[in-house]
Amino acid sequence: MSAWLTFDLIALVLFASVCVFKIIPSCNVSQLRYRLWRLRDDVVDEIRGDVFSKDDQPRRFVTEVERLIANSQELTPFRLFLLYLSARPFRLPRPDRAFDLDALRGRDRAVMSKHADALERLVVRHLLTGSPSGWLVICVSAPIAAGAALLDRTKGKGNGASVLQSTKDHLREEVEFEDTLALMSRRNGRSHRSLSQCV
Repeated sequence: MSAWLTFDLIALVLFASVCVFKIIPSCNVSQLRYRLWRLRDDVVDEIRGDVFSKDDQPRRFVTEVERLIANSQELTPFRLFLLYLSARPFRLPRPDRAFDLDALRGRDRAVMSKHADALERLVVRHLLTGSPSGWLVICVSAPIAAGAALLDRTKGKGNGASVLQSTKDHLREEVEFEDTLALMSRRNGRSHRSLSQCV
């Protein structure tokens, strides 16, 4: 009986480990890719529908989304940290043809600003909740962020949001979204034909 119990415990631990370290992260990556494809398709539809007066920046945005889709498996805090360490001796400039929201004006800027905010939310959410290293970051950072939110509320610096929302905002601020895109552009050594060229 004890042998069977030991075998069951080992099997249970192995199954839980596979779920935590393989199945759940893979499902999260698939979900991220699906949402990124939807975002990419929305912008492509707007380009084809002549929504923008100039479409060079929207096309660059589509290229960045495709780069994130191609490297979505690498979007974990642990892998980004290792990539940051390897790239630390070098500067991390954005690519020359990177998307620049500040280059847009008027209605183009308003439309692309919504897409850029949606992209940032997707990436930051995935970094924090899409992998075991992200869960660890939340466990370490959430108490600090909650403390900072309570401190802001006590000092009257809060924006009226709840402590939970303020904590989420603090966690989002800790993730350097621009650096993440720059690291992904360096990581993207694989040559793949950009689908934005087909637009």
